[in-house]
Amino acid sequence: MLSQADDDVEVLVVDNQSADGTVSWLKHAYPSVRVLCLPENRGYGQAANAGIRGSVSEWVMVSNADTRFQPGALRRLLDAARRYPNALLTPKLVLPDGRINALGNVMHLGGITSCWHYGDAGDRFQGIIPVPLLSGAVILARRDTWLTLGGFDPRIFLYMEDAELSLRARLLGFDLYAVADAVVVHDYHLHLTPQKFQWLEQHRRWTLLKLYSALTLWRLWPALFLTELLTWGFAITKGPGYLKARFNADGWLISHLPELWRAHRKFQRQKRLNDEVVLTWLTQELPWGQLTTSRFVVELGGLLCRLTGLGIGAKMADLKERL
Repeated sequence: MLSQADDDVEVLVVDNQSADGTVSWLKHAYPSVRVLCLPENRGYGQAANAGIRGSVSEWVMVSNADTRFQPGALRRLLDAARRYPNALLTPKLVLPDGRINALGNVMHLGGITSCWHYGDAGDRFQGIIPVPLLSGAVILARRDTWLTLGGFDPRIFLYMEDAELSLRARLLGFDLYAVADAVVVHDYHLHLTPQKFQWLEQHRRWTLLKLYSALTLWRLWPALFLTELLTWGFAITKGPGYLKARFNADGWLISHLPELWRAHRKFQRQKRLNDEVVLTWLTQELPWGQLTTSRFVVELGGLLCRLTGLGIGAKMADLKERL
């Protein structure tokens, strides 16, 4: 990215208490780069928030360390941002082999998120495309937009922070786009550990219970209940480590219920749009290749998807058909 940045571009690296000499190396190798050192590892979202607050630029882009911008990507993102100033934007993320990593993300009825169009040909999409969710690997928006949103939810340490931000932004009236002509290589690997599974589960439910109204949660209860069965089935088939992680996710959520209730009530008062603007982007399908190789979970998941045909994924299906 530095090779594409002109003199007006501010580059700020937030260090989450690394212990590998990164800070010293950065200051020596790239003296023009500002480094913000946090006193402890606060997770991805809080580190990004610190960078957003510390920035003085009109436009702020949050980017993972394992991304590599292709020529012209930064300029195309900025051009699109100026064209859609009331939006948050993500580029087309591609794998090192050229296939698509994510054209934004997509969410299942039960809150499980995955990469949208994962594995498709890298040259399949062009232009500026509305997307269900943003990918947290790279997000660009006006600094004022970031501050209005309050950045990422500080309660989400890692994983799902982009989904929560996307849903919250849409419900507050902001648009979400992918700039397909802005290509960024993402060193992404499908890998699920017990700790990652725990974070995904606790943050999935935190996000839905915080952002959705009571009526929406009632409408979705079959999908939510059956997704609980699916995640428990996954944990059981994966063994003790994953089962413990699933219990830990429940324990975390229960211990944070008072805070969750306050966050839910606060956001319901702030919400500008009805939950329908989110529900119409949900999908009834789960991309099993991104989630598990367990035959049991795949078969159970297929049954759940058939049972949760609530008819609110129609817009998502129509959009995918057009694309």
